[in-house]
Amino acid sequence: MNKKLKNILIEASILIGGVYFFNNIYPSLTLISNRQNTFLNNKIQEKTNISKEISRYNIKDAKASDVLYLSNMITSAHFFKGYSENISNKRNIDKDLENNVADCYIISNFTYSNYLFIIKQAKKTELLKEVKVASGYKYIDGKWVGHRWLEYKIDNQWKIFESTLFLDYNMNFKSGNLSFDDVFSSLENIDPSKYYALTYTSLNQKNNLIKNIVWSNALTDTHGLGYKLFKGKIFDK
Repeated sequence: MNKKLKNILIEASILIGGVYFFNNIYPSLTLISNRQNTFLNNKIQEKTNISKEISRYNIKDAKASDVLYLSNMITSAHFFKGYSENISNKRNIDKDLENNVADCYIISNFTYSNYLFIIKQAKKTELLKEVKVASGYKYIDGKWVGHRWLEYKIDNQWKIFESTLFLDYNMNFKSGNLSFDDVFSSLENIDPSKYYALTYTSLNQKNNLIKNIVWSNALTDTHGLGYKLFKGKIFDK
């Protein structure tokens, strides 16, 4: 093999490897390694007017799911134009708050931030352990796509909370295509098989960020890094 041909093959291999990495490996790495520093940013509470909004509710005996629903409704109301996927991946909290639209990343993080604020204001910090932020994949229109959502604990079991549903309501309420009852029905009837978590993130009572990687998912399933690297040759056996 002459030197010129060898160099062409090397360059082609690098190109193919790069394309494979960015199409198959990089999305999962991004979901796993993503760092979150917005949960305690008080700009979220200021912009969503959370203090005024929660003053009309009595949450003394509220469960984590109740507070989460309330937090998500108030947060979603700020993004009154609803859901959009056309938001820059270069995250900037000030720009995110200026938008009238949100994606799953923004609405999940901001909902969780307001959830933390509400339970601390109500001195119900025991509910810190009852809600967490999930990053992974969701099965939409026949394919798995990167997604972020929330989960809450009830009867010692974790249930998925799809944080974008009230954004859908904001987009559709004028036309009457989606009612509040539709949203609550959807939240109560989520199919967990369409969600696939790679990481869970939450805060503890000392405001330390707790991040858990779901290694069994990250390495062994058909969406995981291990499967993508080895094409199931090991893990399918």
